[in-house]
Amino acid sequence: MKPTPEQLAFLKKYLHQNLEFRESYIEFYDHILTALEGIGNEVTFGRAVQDIVDRDFGGFENIAKIERSFKVNATRDVKKKYAHNLVSFFKPQGIWFTITLFALFYIAAMQSWFGFWPCMIAVLVMRLSLGVLRGVRHIRSGYVFQSRLRSVKDGVFIWLDQIPVMVFILIAIACAFKTGSPVAWFGHISTAVSALFLTAMALHTVAYYKVYRDEFKMVLTAY
Repeated sequence: MKPTPEQLAFLKKYLHQNLEFRESYIEFYDHILTALEGIGNEVTFGRAVQDIVDRDFGGFENIAKIERSFKVNATRDVKKKYAHNLVSFFKPQGIWFTITLFALFYIAAMQSWFGFWPCMIAVLVMRLSLGVLRGVRHIRSGYVFQSRLRSVKDGVFIWLDQIPVMVFILIAIACAFKTGSPVAWFGHISTAVSALFLTAMALHTVAYYKVYRDEFKMVLTAY
C-alpha cells in the first residue's frame, strides 16, 4: 500500500494526537510507513494503520509505556555521555587542558581587579553560552519551525544546565547568612577556591557542549 498525500497528512495528525515526543513520533512514523508497504489495497488506510499499531505496539494504550521507557533510556544515555565527558578531563588525554584552565583562572583570580562581580560575569557568560546552545538545539530539531512535540531529551538537558548553578546558589545563600551578603562571602574565599569554581563551571560548559554536539549534529525535523 502506497499512501496518498491526504493519507500521510492523516497519519501525521493521528500520531501527533497520540504521541508526546518528537523522536518517538519519527520512529513510529517510519515504522508504520515501512509496514504499510507489505499490506495490500484490499483494506482501508485507517484500518491498516490501526492493525499495525495493535500488532506491533500493543495499541495506542501501550504507547505511553513505550515512550516512558524510551525517555528513561535516552535520559540515561545522555547522563552517561555527560559523565564520560567530565571524567575525560581528568584522564591523561585531558588533564593538561584542566590544569591549564585552572592556571589561567588562578592567575586571573590573583589580579587586583578580580572580585565578586568579575567572577559572576565569567559565570554569566558561561551560563548564557549554554542557554544559546539550548535555543539552537530547539530550532535545529524543529522545535519552533516544524513540530510542537517536545524532544525526549529536553528534560535531561535542562537538568544538566541547571543543577550546577542551583548547587552554587544554595552554597552562596548558606554562606551569605554568615557574612551578610554574597559580596562579603566572596571576600572570604581563597584564590584557589575561586579558580576551582570557575574551572568546574568551564568544564561543565564544555562537557555539556560535547553532549549537544554528539546528540544534535544531525538536524531533526518532523515528518
